[in-house]
Amino acid sequence: MCVMKYSNGDKNISMNEIEKMWLNNPDGAGIGVLDVNNNLISSFKTKNLDEFKKEVDNVFKHQQFNHAVMHFRRRSRGSFDLINVNPLKVNEDTLFFHNGTLSQLNDEEFSDSFIFVRDFLREIKDFDISDPATVKKIHKLLDGNISRMIFLQSGMESPLIIDNANLGYWNEAKTIWTSNREH
Repeated sequence: MCVMKYSNGDKNISMNEIEKMWLNNPDGAGIGVLDVNNNLISSFKTKNLDEFKKEVDNVFKHQQFNHAVMHFRRRSRGSFDLINVNPLKVNEDTLFFHNGTLSQLNDEEFSDSFIFVRDFLREIKDFDISDPATVKKIHKLLDGNISRMIFLQSGMESPLIIDNANLGYWNEAKTIWTSNREH
């Protein structure tokens, strides 16, 4: 099972924790970042742990940010290729991160997350994570599947976190959210 780690500016995620998440989810990792003005400034993904640690170190040491999401992939569907590593772009202003399985989406080449973005999320007109109509459409598209999702969107004060499995948890300070305890 993949794992996601969201931070609302808290940089207290250790390299040891990052390494542990990578070792348990070794099929690639990515990070998306919104700066202090809530502009999307970084979207990076790799299949190399050292490259990922270098990117995270750069973000945490040299950038001020409001929101950062890391995703560590453990392949369940689709190929092992980088195209299936999160974040995935819904559009130029929106990144998508997914933890879970969308059972109706099964393909040898593309992950269920990739197909969900390509065939469903991109079809939502005026995709706005603060619009209740958009959120309702996303829930309807989930069709009962148990998933955790995070959407980062330029210009938004906060991300959209969907946890219809109730597996995610916050740290004591409510500054870091983790999608599951299996990391």
